[in-house]
Amino acid sequence: MRSTLRSKLTYANVVATLALFVALGGSSYAAIALSKNSVKSKHIGKGQVKRADIGRNAVNSAKVKNLSLLAADFKAGQLPAGPKGDPGAPGLARISVGILGSGSIFKGSLEGGSVRRASTGQYCFDLPFTPVSAVATPSPNVTNPANQDVVAAVAVGIEATCLASEELLVAVTEIDEDDNATIDNTFLNRGFSLMVN
Repeated sequence: MRSTLRSKLTYANVVATLALFVALGGSSYAAIALSKNSVKSKHIGKGQVKRADIGRNAVNSAKVKNLSLLAADFKAGQLPAGPKGDPGAPGLARISVGILGSGSIFKGSLEGGSVRRASTGQYCFDLPFTPVSAVATPSPNVTNPANQDVVAAVAVGIEATCLASEELLVAVTEIDEDDNATIDNTFLNRGFSLMVN
């Protein structure tokens, strides 16, 4: 029996048997015997690293490609505010207000300014800014023939009637007060609307 076994112990049989043991147990040995930092990027299949495989706090700013994140990737308040932009151009009207014949405000706001009736049909405005343009329109119903010749005109920086601190003068006049086809431009205490930019 020994002689039979010994006669079959050739170099080829011994090497084949060792190769079989390495093949069967070698993979588990290799998994246990990996040295530190021995797994490289080339050993990992594309798309195989999952969120659970990444350690807590393992990804920091240095490991994120610049300009690759979006605002949606951050919680509210995490993104710093940028520098304040230049102020935009003024809108169509910085002030839109309706004035009664008495000089008091009917509708709207002067936003920190004021109005006074300087004399009959003449209204002076002290505004919190320097106006660029202004438009005044009479408020009476223009479908009434008696009101069709009422005009509201606005002037900027008129100091003859208004104070030096007042920027606008609105004058409300009736072109032909007695309806006799003559121009008399009579000042009236009538309501009007004003838009200022």
